[in-house]
Amino acid sequence: MREITERVKAGYLPERGLASIIDGIPGANLVGYWPALHGHGATLLDRSQNANTGTITGASWQRLPSGLWALSFNGVANRVNLGAGTSLAIVGSLTLEAWIKPTDATPAATQFCLAKWRDTGGDIRSYALALLTSGKCAVFASLLGTGATECNRASNTAITEVWSHIVGVYNTVGPTLVMYTNGALDTGTLTGTIPASVYSSAEPLLMGLRDSVGLVQAFAGSIALARVHSEALSAAAILRHYTRERLLFGV
Repeated sequence: MREITERVKAGYLPERGLASIIDGIPGANLVGYWPALHGHGATLLDRSQNANTGTITGASWQRLPSGLWALSFNGVANRVNLGAGTSLAIVGSLTLEAWIKPTDATPAATQFCLAKWRDTGGDIRSYALALLTSGKCAVFASLLGTGATECNRASNTAITEVWSHIVGVYNTVGPTLVMYTNGALDTGTLTGTIPASVYSSAEPLLMGLRDSVGLVQAFAGSIALARVHSEALSAAAILRHYTRERLLFGV
């Protein structure tokens, strides 16, 4: 790890060095993982075992000083459609994880980073990870896909216009809904009742946008290393992810 640290400080990591970091997240319950070693084309490959390949619309490639590639979203209708594969139809415990760098950390409306969440033409809400107008991040879950059965848990602290590691965890044991920011438990206000399970819908999972029909509440900024796990990750696991990857983002 020390050698990797020095290489990051000196400039781009070679592809093999990047792969050694971003592929170091094992687990059978990793159902979707979208890092990028190559910044070109209109597809975003899934490095889990589930082939949830994303189709990029509008978002542009951005290379970080470490050599890692991220996607930049304009806050209008840029998005990545990650599909509606069966592995993403999670009804039990789950974890949503991403590195984000917003253009404006206190947007005029909530901006969705990862969302299987639609209410245009019907109630089809499942789960989501978003940036609120307060600058705090939140994880969303719905029991029956409706607004009346949705719930969200905000982080306790606001992020700024720098790279931040945000994680939302839903656990059927309890049940509980919590947020982590930069490797630390950061649980703030709960809105609604935490559901006993999550609604299963045929809505695709989107990166950078909330609703595949309405094309609303789009994210403005950059997103990298997005992941979905069909389990409630432990605090120790989340801290390991943050510690392992932070150098790639200069934090």
